[in-house]
Amino acid sequence: MDRARRLGWIGSCLKLTGKFGPAEKKALMSKLNVSDATISRDQATFFGMLPDDGSVRLEGGKLEVGEHAFVSLPEGILEPSLDEWLRVMLGSKYIEMTAPERVQPSRDTIGAMFRSIESKRAVFIHYVSRSGSESTWRPVSPHALVDVAGRYHARCFDHLRGRYGDFVLTRILGTTFDRNDAPSYVDARFDKDWSHTVDVKVMLKEDEPHLVGRLDYGLDETGSRIFRVRKALMPYLIDQRHQGFDSPVTIEEM
Repeated sequence: MDRARRLGWIGSCLKLTGKFGPAEKKALMSKLNVSDATISRDQATFFGMLPDDGSVRLEGGKLEVGEHAFVSLPEGILEPSLDEWLRVMLGSKYIEMTAPERVQPSRDTIGAMFRSIESKRAVFIHYVSRSGSESTWRPVSPHALVDVAGRYHARCFDHLRGRYGDFVLTRILGTTFDRNDAPSYVDARFDKDWSHTVDVKVMLKEDEPHLVGRLDYGLDETGSRIFRVRKALMPYLIDQRHQGFDSPVTIEEM
């Protein structure tokens, strides 16, 4: 796995910069905490995996892509993500603007949800409602944990209301299994919104250029794209949030 990852970094450098030389080698050594000798062996191994067509040259310890040549990377290597590669290779010249991160749920909460799912036992949660005006103890039967739109929530059967719903894990103040009035666990078999999928449509707004929509969002010639999601998760994808800029697309249920 480690070698496949190192070879992936070499391949990414060739694709993105057309070379893998001393500067790239130094950055990779620092990132993966390996020696110069290890990277040099990987470099030779990578070169040996390429087609013998002259598209890539190895001269003076430097791999270089020939002019107008196309690099076909070997199978089985693990390329880094684009943002990871940029972060390492550009350093302070790569700027990441991130949205404020949500608070992570407590390990106690995650542990209780995990145990409830695994043991098929309902768990009581001390939960703060969306209004934030009250907190109540209620029994729930979680059947899945979901990370969507930057937050963790549990998909549960809510015994108090007799229906399935979502509970944001950071709003759970405490959990307990030690109550005599605990109901029987209810699994996901009757959760229709979880088992069924719906079509969600990304559409270009009126008067927005179609070329921009195709390039930025992968929209088709009509200025739209359709994908399928679980119905229970669809509300989190509907694009009605203020994002600090006027988005050229809207997202809605079909």
